[in-house]
Amino acid sequence: MNLKTKTPKGLYLKKEEDIEKMIEGGKKLVEILFEIKEKIKPGTKAEDLDKLAEELILKTGGKPAFKGYKPFFAKKPFPSSICFSKNEIVVHGIPKGFVEYSDIIKIDIGMIWKNLYLDCAITVGIEPLNDEDKNLIKATLEALKKAIDVFIFGNKLGEVGFVIEKTIKSFGFKPIYNLCGHGVGYNLHEEPEVLNFGQKNRGVTITSGLVVAIEPMASKTEIALENEDESFRTQDGSRSSHFEATVGILKEKTVVITDVIRDFEDFLIKV
Repeated sequence: MNLKTKTPKGLYLKKEEDIEKMIEGGKKLVEILFEIKEKIKPGTKAEDLDKLAEELILKTGGKPAFKGYKPFFAKKPFPSSICFSKNEIVVHGIPKGFVEYSDIIKIDIGMIWKNLYLDCAITVGIEPLNDEDKNLIKATLEALKKAIDVFIFGNKLGEVGFVIEKTIKSFGFKPIYNLCGHGVGYNLHEEPEVLNFGQKNRGVTITSGLVVAIEPMASKTEIALENEDESFRTQDGSRSSHFEATVGILKEKTVVITDVIRDFEDFLIKV
């Protein structure tokens, strides 16, 4: 989410029954995402991945959350069911073109399930990739893992951002500072912002009913610029990586609602 994005004011803490519904829908959405991932290979048409995503979402009983979504700042509604963001495009890419050898592809997908919003994303690398590209993907995946580890009852959201920034920098990359995660559930984008940097013991207290999308983004640069089509690209044209999971607190315990965490090798497409 762009840091300039306005979200509904106040924390929309979720009822226990709503989080249970989100967990149910989240499992389905992750299954859809990884089914799409299995279709990604050199020559795959981005529009075909988007078509498949919409078909699978509707088949499972949900609705695409992104298609037709128009935040107040956008010129027009988003036209697709997934974001397909390639190489230097960090997020919000419109599905077009083809997958090619050595690409880094980000697939972001959202679904409305029983009137509740779910969100998740993965990055896949198309072999052959050099070590730097692999480490970029690995850094972002590891940042998400560690961020989930500190998303616990009683902690502050500042610690989530602190861990994301520290992890990405430990791999020699930078977090994207002007894009962030967000609350999610009753709306696609809600407060609070979940920054990819921060300080311990600062920010919103993580409490029961809080549900957010944590989404570390990394590159060689720390700034993303907006394109004409409202996607975001890295400032210096360097390649980027993005992972996202919806997580919440249910009865003081952390629940990973859209669990995209897998072994690193699962995100490499060997051809």
